[in-house]
Amino acid sequence: MSDATIMFRAGLAALLLASAIGGCGQTTRDGRGVAVRGPTVVAAFPAVSNDQLETDEQAGRLLHDFQSHLDGARGELTRAGIALYEWYAPELRLESESGTAAYAAPPHSVQVMYYFVEPGRAPCILRGVRTTAELLRAAADCFDLDLTHPDWPR
Repeated sequence: MSDATIMFRAGLAALLLASAIGGCGQTTRDGRGVAVRGPTVVAAFPAVSNDQLETDEQAGRLLHDFQSHLDGARGELTRAGIALYEWYAPELRLESESGTAAYAAPPHSVQVMYYFVEPGRAPCILRGVRTTAELLRAAADCFDLDLTHPDWPR
């Protein structure tokens, strides 16, 4: 095993530990729903085990990028009054006063999804790992907010 692989796996283990103990923000690994009371972003990564991540390097890199870009967007989203949830379960339930919407990940897939939801509006849904700038731009577009950022490409 190369030094780069060992360092990558050590970093991945640290990320997994941090998310498991809540160090990366609001997270869930169970089937409970997310209560949508205002602008909300739910970033959904499929439920994967530590064993799967150790044997599937691509899934490990996806998880790393997923969490890194969320961490980059977290402060700006919070300042804008947008709730951010990380979701690690096979089914996502979004609950609001008007009802519950459920989204299920295809079995055996590593399908990353971002749900931008707000009561009274149709959700915006993005697929695939997105950069910090892409997440902030999508939030601005979906919630009609001015989240201008000097580092965003024009």
